[in-house]
Amino acid sequence: MKKRLYTAALTFTLSLTAIGAWADNGNGGNDATNHSSTYYINAPRFVRPLVEKWIDEYKKANPNADFAIAKTATNKKNSSLSILIQQEKDANTAGKTVYFAQYAIVPVTSKDSEADKALSKRALNAKTLKKLFFFGDDLDEAENKDKITDQVVVYAGNSSTSLAAPFASYYGEQAGNFRGKRIAGDDAYLISAIAEDPKGVTFNALPNVYDLQSRQLKGDLAVLPLDISKEQKASFTSLDNLIGTLESTEIKGIPVEKVGFSYADNHAIDGFVAWILANGTAYNHQFGLLQLNHKDAAQESSKVNQLTAQK
Repeated sequence: MKKRLYTAALTFTLSLTAIGAWADNGNGGNDATNHSSTYYINAPRFVRPLVEKWIDEYKKANPNADFAIAKTATNKKNSSLSILIQQEKDANTAGKTVYFAQYAIVPVTSKDSEADKALSKRALNAKTLKKLFFFGDDLDEAENKDKITDQVVVYAGNSSTSLAAPFASYYGEQAGNFRGKRIAGDDAYLISAIAEDPKGVTFNALPNVYDLQSRQLKGDLAVLPLDISKEQKASFTSLDNLIGTLESTEIKGIPVEKVGFSYADNHAIDGFVAWILANGTAYNHQFGLLQLNHKDAAQESSKVNQLTAQK
């Protein structure tokens, strides 16, 4: 997989100056303080349910901690902590970087749509998917004999929080080279866009593609037919089966990237991040994210332990 750096704007905004209590090990080890702070969290929709779970559970262990999802433009704009959807830290990103999970991106269309029917008898490999989603050079375009690109309309995100950049990077492309139409706002809107276009195809993170309650692919969606083994195809019938497969092996055509935090030095946020790595990652699967592999998880835990030890 070609690794490039992409930063999404999931932000924590500090609105008060007092620093609240925090747990250094997830077992209620609070600082001695009577003050509280509110930390506003601006979360893309595919991670928002997980973040909300963290808020609820962290509050139980740390009653003085006050976290909330950012709902106003002001709270979203001012950030002291960002979520990174990338493999490595950007040299221009200030502060600390800690990863807590992986996410997977799945190419989809609307079930029984014109695009679904047109592609249903194909087995799309990486080369064909690249041709489907991205413009080629003049020679590639001239040799597009099967006209697969005429049968679909590609929809891709166009915001700073979109997965368009890491999806493009997986295929060795730039985000500006997508075919079709660009949609502003959260990537969740891509699902609505293809629902209104019979030829629409797009891609999205697992939590936007699968129902987190039933653990099944959302009823109005179909995964594009990939050139993969029968066993791998079977795993798409269940979110949990797919997560298990992706954690153990690569499925060609499905990008898997790390997701984590970048933030400036802050005592309370260090405590929150330490709690997430010690306790919060237990909810990754429940909310459609993959665990880090053992080596990476140990590295991130060690990093946080070093950060909190310095306080």
